[in-house]
Amino acid sequence: PTVEIMLFNAMIRKLVLESMDSKLGDALRMGAADGMQDFTMSLKQLIDDQLIDRPTAFEVAPNPDALKMALKGINVSQPGIL
Repeated sequence: PTVEIMLFNAMIRKLVLESMDSKLGDALRMGAADGMQDFTMSLKQLIDDQLIDRPTAFEVAPNPDALKMALKGINVSQPGIL
């Protein structure tokens, strides 16, 4: 199953307290080194592990372009300014 993992670090805490929910996805991607992952990263891992095929992943991907870039090895973890 795909999962999103969010750790309640200082950046996440600030975004939640300031009701900046739209920036949580960027914070998840930036926190990948700390073990956080977003839905797209989870889908990529499922494809890499051959647990799902690409068409299925693209059907459920919230951002198919981000998934396509991730599958090509393009790191999409650097957002704009939070």
